[in-house]
Amino acid sequence: DELNANAYIEENNGNTTISIQLSAQGGGSSNIIEDNTITSGVGIVLITNDNNAVSNNTLSVLYSGGIGVLSLSMKSLDVGFVKDESGNVSLDVSLECGEQGSTFSDNKIYNLSVGIASLSNADDVFDNNIVKNATVALWYASLENFSLSTAPDFVNISLSSGDAPAEIKNNIVDHVKVESPFGNLSSGILVMANANVTIENNVIGDLSNTTYGESSGILLVHLDIYYTGNSTDGTLTLLADKTPNYGHVVKENIIYSNGTGHGISLWHSGAHSIYENTISNTSIGIYIPLNQIAKEDLPPASQLIIHAYSNNSMICHNNLINNNLNAFDECTNTWNLSYPYGGNYWSDYTGNDIYRGVNQDIPGSDGIGDAPYNVSGDNDKDFYPLMYPMGKLPPIASFEYSPSSPTIADIVHFTDTSIDIDGNIINWTWDFGDENTSYEQNPQHQYTYSGTYTVNLTIKDNDGYTSSFSKNITIEFVDIEKPEISNVSAIPSVQEINGYVNITCKVTDNVAVNEVKVNITYPDGSYHNLSMNGATADIYYLNQTYSTIGTYHYFIWANDTSGNSNVSNVHTFIIQDTLPPSITDHSPSTATTGDSLTFNVSVVDNIEVSHVYVEYWYGTGTHANVSMNNVAGEYWEKTITVDNTLEVMHYFISAVDSSNNWNFTQIKNITIEDNDKPSISDILATPEIQEKDGYVNITCEVTDNIEVDEVRVNITYPDGSYHNLSMTSSGGDIYYLHHNYSLIGVYNYSVYAVDTSGNGILSSVYNFTIIPKKNLSIHITKPKQNSFYLLGYPIKFIHPKITIVIGKIDIEVKIRNNTGNTTVKFYLDEKLKETKTTPAYSYTLDDKSFGRKHTLKVVASDSSGDVAQDSITFRLFNFGMF
Repeated sequence: DELNANAYIEENNGNTTISIQLSAQGGGSSNIIEDNTITSGVGIVLITNDNNAVSNNTLSVLYSGGIGVLSLSMKSLDVGFVKDESGNVSLDVSLECGEQGSTFSDNKIYNLSVGIASLSNADDVFDNNIVKNATVALWYASLENFSLSTAPDFVNISLSSGDAPAEIKNNIVDHVKVESPFGNLSSGILVMANANVTIENNVIGDLSNTTYGESSGILLVHLDIYYTGNSTDGTLTLLADKTPNYGHVVKENIIYSNGTGHGISLWHSGAHSIYENTISNTSIGIYIPLNQIAKEDLPPASQLIIHAYSNNSMICHNNLINNNLNAFDECTNTWNLSYPYGGNYWSDYTGNDIYRGVNQDIPGSDGIGDAPYNVSGDNDKDFYPLMYPMGKLPPIASFEYSPSSPTIADIVHFTDTSIDIDGNIINWTWDFGDENTSYEQNPQHQYTYSGTYTVNLTIKDNDGYTSSFSKNITIEFVDIEKPEISNVSAIPSVQEINGYVNITCKVTDNVAVNEVKVNITYPDGSYHNLSMNGATADIYYLNQTYSTIGTYHYFIWANDTSGNSNVSNVHTFIIQDTLPPSITDHSPSTATTGDSLTFNVSVVDNIEVSHVYVEYWYGTGTHANVSMNNVAGEYWEKTITVDNTLEVMHYFISAVDSSNNWNFTQIKNITIEDNDKPSISDILATPEIQEKDGYVNITCEVTDNIEVDEVRVNITYPDGSYHNLSMTSSGGDIYYLHHNYSLIGVYNYSVYAVDTSGNGILSSVYNFTIIPKKNLSIHITKPKQNSFYLLGYPIKFIHPKITIVIGKIDIEVKIRNNTGNTTVKFYLDEKLKETKTTPAYSYTLDDKSFGRKHTLKVVASDSSGDVAQDSITFRLFNFGMF
């Protein structure tokens, strides 16, 4: 600790003033005072601004004080003495408390006026101390500042409470005596502070009263005051504007006496929480006067400017037992919590507990009185007085349920709304009224049948007390059963395309079936939802055709008149195309060689014809398979040219549809008839002019698509006679008649040919001339008829139907002429190629040809005017390579 003093003398207008100034400040280190026993002196006194620990000390029979601590901030105590020349003394004192708290624990203090006192603005702790036979047992004053100014016949006092937190707990105070100068300030616990002090779990007993006043178990005082006055008059002002919005907490304390004292007193002190205290056998259990400070000793001429209200405290869950007056309240405070948490227990409450609820108008007890308790003093009331003391209160059972109008389809949610004011609930037993139970706090339950059920909830708290609550719940009927779907089938399960499939099922319901549908997914992925028809009882069907090949998936959906629906499993059926196309043959049964033949059929399929074919062959020959053409609708055709054969044509028709189904007709026959006449060409008479009795060779080429049967030549002689003569085949298609003629004149002839089918043809009329014999004749000796020449040389063992010449060849002739002077001309295809007037008469043929037929003619003439000729037809192959 530190103390400084200064003095000085000054003169002012001839007056001398003596001034003395003192300053003190708290020490700078923590103090620990413990395990002391003090029986004389002034006890323990600390002036400090640091954390102090005062514990386990025993003090008794001292002068007045037990333990006192003054916590000062730096330079916080200033005292000034001024004495003027007239001898008048002025005193100025200012004090500012420090903010470092002290702890007082486990001390034992006996027979002292003040047990433990702490003046500070810090978080002090009073814990587990025992004080017996004291005027003020535990005193905590939280001051922000204090100032005192005096002058002759004048005084100013200013006192401002602090609001630093402090704790006063677990202390025992036995016998609070009333002595001067404390008077009514005598108390077991005296708190002079604005707020934040917690007073809990203390035991205070044996209060007293004397002519000096009446003691309190716990006294809360608000010290924001200002006093000014002189010896005859003074004014005390309460600084009400500093009353806090929150105050102290006073809880779980036990205060008892023998009919004297006040349990808890409030002086100009409000906004506290006072709960779960037990106050018994005092004069007044809880004492809240309007103007207590004015009732205390003040100078006779002083006046109270502001009334000392103690408002806005919450006072609940206290046990007020057998006090002369359980409570006195002249201010405005709240004496209960909201329903169902209740108010206080009053031993003198005479009301009943028949009803429950916020307005206490619902039949059934709830541990709360039906009528309010009137608190003495003003108009305050405890609207929910407790019927049992705290600690013996049974819990209050209550619950709600949802939905408010449940059906058998609903799961009912039960919500526990029970409370236990003085403990906690540890057990819940639910009886749902349908022989079902639960031990959950908030169970769920579904009723099977409709009706009204009584639901009972029984609860037990940690003190073993029980409470029950019942409520009727009406369960309405609602149809929640789904229709039952069975015997689902598709008949047939495999069907031809465009055939009928009958889907059937059986649907039953406990009430009534409303609608039945079948949902079908087609092979292409599309789905169709179709209504089913009712047949006999409970049987439903859908019978229709399907035009898409593949697997169909379907399920049945049904609902009832209550809106419950059900679906079956997924089933399948198959639509297939195994039917081949049908074929109707319209083809002719006969055909003619070399002519067109049209196969004609009608082909019909249930889906689509893809291709139609005809396969045909002659006799045992090679088969030909060709596609037929779709000419219109179901009609298909294929036209061919009939071969030049009289063998029977065999054929069959095949058809395939889009599903690769094939069909075949039986093998049918077409008779081939020959209606083609033979062809006659290259008719030639050689020579065209011949002498009497000379030979004329009539040749021609006759061909037929099948076979030539006979070739004849009809010759009309110059005398008009008619001769029909057979021609001889040279081994191929060449026919000839080599004959001599004796009649002079023109011979007309035509060739008639007939084939083996009887088809005949007559050629045009040709002629040759027979003249009298002449001295001149010519004959081609090379090449000869029906011979083969290679490079001018004959190949003797080859005898073609027509002479063939390969390469160039020397044409040679034989001439007979008795007169001489012969001229020979060589013609190729009637074109003069060479003229010879002297022997030997020959011509080299070297014309280019690629197998064409050529006619070589030689004409001889002499000086007498005779003319002779000869000719031959041949094929020439000459490429100019030889």
